[in-house]
Amino acid sequence: MEPPKVLTVTPPPPPPKPVVPSAGVPQKKRMAGHTKAILIAGAILLLALAIGGFLVLNSIKTPTVSTPEKPTPTTRPAPVTETTKPVETTKPPAVTETPPAVNPFPSANTPGTDSDSDGLTDLEEKLIYGTNAKLPDTDSDGFLDGNEVYHRYNPGGTAPGTLLESGLVKQYTGPAGDAPWYHVLYPAVWTVPATGTDWGIPTAFAATTGEKLTVTVLERSQGVTFAGWLQSVDPKTTFSSSTTKNGYEARTSDDQLTVYVDGSAVSAIGAGYAIKFQYDAGSKNTIDYLQTFKMMVNSLEWL
Repeated sequence: MEPPKVLTVTPPPPPPKPVVPSAGVPQKKRMAGHTKAILIAGAILLLALAIGGFLVLNSIKTPTVSTPEKPTPTTRPAPVTETTKPVETTKPPAVTETPPAVNPFPSANTPGTDSDSDGLTDLEEKLIYGTNAKLPDTDSDGFLDGNEVYHRYNPGGTAPGTLLESGLVKQYTGPAGDAPWYHVLYPAVWTVPATGTDWGIPTAFAATTGEKLTVTVLERSQGVTFAGWLQSVDPKTTFSSSTTKNGYEARTSDDQLTVYVDGSAVSAIGAGYAIKFQYDAGSKNTIDYLQTFKMMVNSLEWL
């Protein structure tokens, strides 16, 4: 009898270790948390972009809305300032042109034209002395034509030397009744009344253009100064003191158109008397014979 076979039983392999779920669970949780954070951040980013876009759009729209409002007020005052500026610019030139040139004559009278500024007007040079109105020194003797006339010299030539010798002026003898009282020179082309006029009545020397230069003998009080007497005769006029070329005391008005010459100091016949020279422009408002008027005053000689 065969021995019984020993059966060897192979034990079954040990069961596999169960997979520990603890390692897998945290990975899923981390992935889920990370995804959630990304989603939240994305949502915040989108929200921020939306808000930013809204603000940008709103800021772009706001200027366009405000721009039409601002130009309207700015454009309205602009023309007002522009219109006032030209008016102000045009006014100054007008103001500068208005002031007149200063002259010794009153507003009603203006000096005659003197083209060469020699002291004689163009009218005097042409009508009385025959000098060149474009040359201040016609005879080239170094003296202005007007200065020569003032001192009773011939402005048109060196010979004859004086106005009386040249025939440009004549000598008038002023009467007082039958007796001569004074000599005075006047332009030869002017007219004068016949002699025989009594003192106290003006003697008028008439220019060819209508003006008159009058000479009047006046009686003045004795024992009173010339200035004191003149103040009583002509109190409203302001006078300046001077001396004629023949040495007589004179008083000339500010407008140079009235001159009083005293006769008391240097003349026996003039004692107690004075002569008044008056320039009468007539209807004209220009003084064309002022230097001739001064020449006549300087030529006065009491007899």
